[in-house]
Amino acid sequence: MGHRGTFLIALLGLGLLAGCAGAPPPAVPRSAPDDLQATAAWENYRQSAVATQTIAAQEAAAIAHALMATDTAATATTSAQSTHASQAATATTQAGYATATHQASIATATAQAAYATATHNANVTTATAVALATHDSIQATGTAQSAQATATSQAAAAQREAMLLERERRLQPLKTYGPWFIGITLLILLAGLSGWALVTAMKAWDARQRVIANGPFGRPLVLIDGKNGRRTILDPSRLFGPVVTVDGDGVTMPQLTASELQNQTTARSQAVELRQAAHPPFPVVLPAPRRQPAPAHSTPPAPQLVEPELQLPADAPWSILHHQWQGHGLPLGMGANGLLVADPEAYPHLLMAGTSGSGKTRFGLRPLITSALASGWQVAIYDRSGLDFLPFQQHPNAHAVLLEDPSHAIDHLALLYEVIQGRFVTLREAGVSTWGRLPSAGPSAPPPAPRILAVMDEFANLADALPTNERRELWRGARMIAAEGRKAGVHLALALQDPTHKSLDLRIRRNCLPLSFRVKDGDASRVILGAGGAEQLPPRQFLTVMDQLLRGVAFAPSDDEIRNFLAARPVAPYPAPSWLEADVVPATASHQQQDEIEQQIRALLGQGWSLRAVQRELFGYTGGAAYEAVKAVRAQMEASTGGDTGGDTAI
Repeated sequence: MGHRGTFLIALLGLGLLAGCAGAPPPAVPRSAPDDLQATAAWENYRQSAVATQTIAAQEAAAIAHALMATDTAATATTSAQSTHASQAATATTQAGYATATHQASIATATAQAAYATATHNANVTTATAVALATHDSIQATGTAQSAQATATSQAAAAQREAMLLERERRLQPLKTYGPWFIGITLLILLAGLSGWALVTAMKAWDARQRVIANGPFGRPLVLIDGKNGRRTILDPSRLFGPVVTVDGDGVTMPQLTASELQNQTTARSQAVELRQAAHPPFPVVLPAPRRQPAPAHSTPPAPQLVEPELQLPADAPWSILHHQWQGHGLPLGMGANGLLVADPEAYPHLLMAGTSGSGKTRFGLRPLITSALASGWQVAIYDRSGLDFLPFQQHPNAHAVLLEDPSHAIDHLALLYEVIQGRFVTLREAGVSTWGRLPSAGPSAPPPAPRILAVMDEFANLADALPTNERRELWRGARMIAAEGRKAGVHLALALQDPTHKSLDLRIRRNCLPLSFRVKDGDASRVILGAGGAEQLPPRQFLTVMDQLLRGVAFAPSDDEIRNFLAARPVAPYPAPSWLEADVVPATASHQQQDEIEQQIRALLGQGWSLRAVQRELFGYTGGAAYEAVKAVRAQMEASTGGDTGGDTAI
């Protein structure tokens, strides 16, 4: 046991002694009450406990003090030992460092010497390896180049050999069959030449041996051979005598007629032969072709001009209408077989073409209007000049409309189409399909509504004067009337100059009878007729297609002849049609009406209506003045609202 244990035991003994020497407990008589004795006993016990705790605390403090002293001593001892050990270790370390430094210097010198040796050896080795590699590379390169040259030479030789083999293969059929082909060809040529020579020789021999041969047009000739290859040819048609004497090379015949008469006969015969050479003497007469319906989606063949059996008359006299025309159909002119008449049921509309000065107005439209008025029709003449139709001004059923503004033609066509729709109602009520089948009125009843002929001269120029959208509207209106007007008894006659595929709506041509005076070129002729020839027509002649291409001569009546003809054929007058009296130009309305119309246009455009819908709603038609009025209001609205009117731009 060390000093620390001895010290603790001593402290414990001192504590026990101090406890035993404490104050004595208070004495309580035994005769004291039990509670007093219990209290005294409890007090003694408490004092003993307090004393015991005090001693224990003192002992603990003493033990702690002793432990602290012991720790201090131990720390001092340890510190001294550590200091001594550290000094010894430092001295040892310094000695070891010096030794290690000396050894490191020796090792460094040794390593530097070894490195120098290794570097020298490495340089020598590298130089040797580079030399060996260069030598090997040179040898390998030479070997590779030699091998490549050998391979190239072998490939070229192989390719040359392949080309020779391919050439041999291709030439093999020629070498095999070429001689046969050449031989057979030569044999065929030789056989053909031999046959031709044989036939020629036979014909020559036959000609030499024949006495009777066939002349021009199968006429027999007498062949008499003489000396030195001399041959005498006799024409029996010019032999007046029954006896011919052949004496050597001479041929004589008794003279039965005068020489001049014989010469006249010979000249006449030669003239006949020349005529026959130009025209075959026995032409084949083919029956007239029948009109067959063209298959759907097929282009009809171009009509061929049928040569007339009789020569065309040089002139078509106007007086012939008094004798040959009975009021049925519309006469167009004189053909090779008589009067050319267009039946309105078969050919309801007329499309007439001709260059300026060809006579399409004077020789075409004027006689057509005259015959229509004489048949009791109503005629509406739309013209931009009003100068070519003056003879019809006094007729009650002729109505001239001056088209100062080309766009007004669109309005008139629209109104005319409304007449067609109204007449369809009349046909349905009468129970018939066409206007020509309407029942005739009685003697006391008013006459039925007549047929209508709408004439528009210079129609292509009228269309060209309009902008693109209105030009389309004009052709559309004419196309609709041409498609539906026949049933309602409404007919069109359109005249235009030198049509082209761009200026003419070809859909109208299908529903019209084409008639052409002289045009500029063959293209214009083919556009209007489907065939050429109209470019070569003389004045007043025309071509038309009525089941076949026909040539005719037009009438050329003067103004007085037209007036006299109409006066000689009076017809019942009809009231002026309401569709001609209607004002189709909105600009003629009063200012108040114009303001109301403008307000209505603004309201409809503001609701999103299209231009076309507004025109239909307010004016009953589209295009022309109606389009201009709506367009002007729309432009004002765009200017005031910055380009947004709320509607679309459809026309």
